[in-house]
Amino acid sequence: MNSYLLIKNLPLLVDSGLIQVSNDSIGNSKNDSIKILSEHTDNFDLISEIGIEKDSTLTDCQSIHHNINGAYNDISINHEKDGSSNFSINLFSSDDTDNTDNSISFYINLIIFILALAFNIPFKRYFRKKRKGKIISERLHAYCKKYLLLTPYINSGAFLLAFGVLHISKFINHAHGVEIQGLEHDLFGKLFVIMVISSLLIVLFTFFWQKHLVHFKYLEHVFSKEELSKSSHFIKEPRIMFQLMLVQGITTLLPLSIVVFYIFLSLSSANELNIGDINGSHIDILMGNYKKLFSLTDIPANNYSMISNFPYVNSIDTILASFGIISGVIVSIIYILNFVKWQTVQITIPLNSLINKMEQASQTKHYQFATVRTRDEIGQLTEGYNEMASKIMGYIVEIEAMNEGLEQKVKDRTAEIEAQRDEIMAQRDEIEAQRDEIITQRDFVTQQRDVITFQKKEITDSINYALRIQQAILPPDNIVNLYLPQNFIFYQPKDIVCGDFYFVEKINNNIIFAVVDCTGHGVPGALMSVIGFSLLNQAVKVNRISKPSEILKYLDVGVDDILRQSDYESGVSDGMDLAICSLQTAENDSETFELQYAGAFNSLIYINNNELFEIKADKFPIGSNPTGEADNFTNHEVSLSKGSCIYLYSDGYADQFGGENGKKFKYKPLKEMLFLHHQLNVNEQKNIISDTFSKWKEGFEQVDDVLIMGIKV
Repeated sequence: MNSYLLIKNLPLLVDSGLIQVSNDSIGNSKNDSIKILSEHTDNFDLISEIGIEKDSTLTDCQSIHHNINGAYNDISINHEKDGSSNFSINLFSSDDTDNTDNSISFYINLIIFILALAFNIPFKRYFRKKRKGKIISERLHAYCKKYLLLTPYINSGAFLLAFGVLHISKFINHAHGVEIQGLEHDLFGKLFVIMVISSLLIVLFTFFWQKHLVHFKYLEHVFSKEELSKSSHFIKEPRIMFQLMLVQGITTLLPLSIVVFYIFLSLSSANELNIGDINGSHIDILMGNYKKLFSLTDIPANNYSMISNFPYVNSIDTILASFGIISGVIVSIIYILNFVKWQTVQITIPLNSLINKMEQASQTKHYQFATVRTRDEIGQLTEGYNEMASKIMGYIVEIEAMNEGLEQKVKDRTAEIEAQRDEIMAQRDEIEAQRDEIITQRDFVTQQRDVITFQKKEITDSINYALRIQQAILPPDNIVNLYLPQNFIFYQPKDIVCGDFYFVEKINNNIIFAVVDCTGHGVPGALMSVIGFSLLNQAVKVNRISKPSEILKYLDVGVDDILRQSDYESGVSDGMDLAICSLQTAENDSETFELQYAGAFNSLIYINNNELFEIKADKFPIGSNPTGEADNFTNHEVSLSKGSCIYLYSDGYADQFGGENGKKFKYKPLKEMLFLHHQLNVNEQKNIISDTFSKWKEGFEQVDDVLIMGIKV
C-alpha cells in the first residue's frame, strides 16, 4: 500500500526535489519527464495491471514497466529488509531512437535507389532511341551489351539489399532499449519472419521477371545474330531440372510458408488471454461441441489448468488466419501464373525457334542460325545446331562452287565434244574416201608384200648359200689344228655372212696365218673376203711368197687390179685391213721360234717370257690406191720362246658399244684381258673372251664383225 501511495504521489515528490529522477531519454529534459508523469498519473490507478498490487508491500527490488503513448518508462523500487528504500525512475522515449534508425535506413535505401536508377537509365535511353530509330552511340551500345545480362542480378540484388537494410533497422529498433516481452515480442518475431519471406518473394519475382524480359524481349535489340548464335557471352545457368525444382519451390513452398505462419500467428492459448482459473465455461468456449468426445466430468476442478495451453481462435485470430490463407493463395496464383509461364516460355520459345529453323532448312538449302537465349541444356542444343548449320553451309558453299566448276567444265567439254564431233564427221567423209584408196593400196601392198617375201626368201637363200661358200673357202679346223696345234679362233659375224676371215697355210717350214678385216660387212664384206682369200691363195700357194711384207704388197696390187681402183670413173675404193705372220717351225724341238709380221692397220700383240709386246701396223690399208703402185709395208722379225702367245684381231671387238655407260670396249682393256689370262689354255682363253664380249654388249646391237685368233707356240 505504501508503495502504491508513493507511486500515486510520485509527480509531487519529484517536483519538490525529494526524489531524484535520472533522465535517460534523448531530447527530454527533467521538466519534460515530470510533465509526462503528471499527465499520466491516473494510469497508476490500475497499478495492479503493471505488476504491483495496491495492498501489497514491497519487500524486494521490483521493476515496473509501463507504456505511456509508446514511451517505455522504468520505475525501480528497492525496499531493503532494514526498512530503508531506494527509488529510481528512468524515462526515455523509444520514438526518438526509432526516428534516428529510420533516418539511417531511409538514406541507405535512397542511395541504393539512386544507384539502381543510374544503372537502369542507360538501358531506357538505348531502347527509346532504338524505338524511335535514332543513332545510338558506340559507348551506349557497348554499355548495354556489357551489362544487359547482369540486370536481373543487379536489380534483384538492389531489392535484396534494400529489404536487408530495412529488416536490420526494424530488428535493431525492436531490440534497442528495454526488452519487449509477452505477446508483443511473439507478434514481432512472427511478423518479422513473414516480412523476410515476403521480401524474398519480391526479390525472386523481380529476378525472374527481369530475366524473362532480358532473354525474350531485349536480347535481339542489343546483340547481333552472329553473337546470339553462341552462348559464350551468357552467364552459366543451372540445369533445367534444377530450375524447374526451384520454380516449384518458389511457387509452392514460400506461399505455403506464409499461410502456415499466419495460421500459427492466429493461435492463442488460455494463458495468453490472462485467464486465471479454468472453469467449465472456459472449457465450453475452448472445445465447443468437441467437448462431448472427452470425459472431462471426472477431472477435478483444480486440474482444469492442464488444458490452459489449448489453442483458442478468437475473432482477431480468425481474421489473421483468413488473411494469411487468402494472401498465400493469391501469392501462389500470381507466382504460379507468372513463374510457370516464364519457365515454360524459356523452354518452348527456343525449342519452337529451333524446330522452325530446322523445317526451313529442310525445305531450302539455306540454313539460318537459331537464337541462343540461355546457357543451359537448351542453349547448348541451340548452339550445337548453329555450329552444325555453319559447317553444313560451308559444305554447301564448297559443293556449289565445285558444281559450278564442274558445270563449266561440262559446258566446255560439251562444246569441245561438239566441235570434235563436227570435225570427226568431216574427217569421217574424208576417211571413207581414204579408206577406199587404202583398200586399193592395201591390195597393192599385199601383192608387193608377197613379192618382197618371195624375193627376201630368194635373197636369204642366196645369202645362206653364200655363207656355205664362205665357210667352204675358210681353212678347215683340222688343217688349222694340224699347223697350229694350240690355237683358238673367236669368230662372231654381225650378219649371216661377214667381211672378216682368217687364213692358215704352210710353205716349206713356214706357217702363214692371217686375220683379215674387209671393208664393210654382210654381203659386200663377204664379196671382198672372197677376193682377199683368192689373192692370198695366189700369193702363198701359187707364187710361194712367205715373207709377210711381200704378201701384203702382192695383195695391194691385186686388189687395185681387180677393183680397177686407178680408174677414177669406174673404180671401187674398197680394201681391207689385216695382220699376217710367218712362223718358222722349230727344228729338233727347239725352244725358240722365229716370227715375221707385217700389218696394214691391224697390229700384232704377243706375250713372250710373261711380258706383253705390241707391234704397230703400217698406217695404210690394202687397196684404195689411186696411183696403182703398191705401198712399201714393213716386215718385222721377232724371236719367241716356247709357250709364248700370239694374238691377231680385227677392230670389231674394241669398237663394240656396251657397259653401263654405252661406250666402246677399246684396245687397252682388250690387251689387259689377254695378258691376264694368257697362261690359261687356249680353249679357256676363248671362253673368257666370248663371255666378256656377251656381257659387255648386253642390251646393245653388235656394230661390226668380230674376229680374234690366238696361238700358243
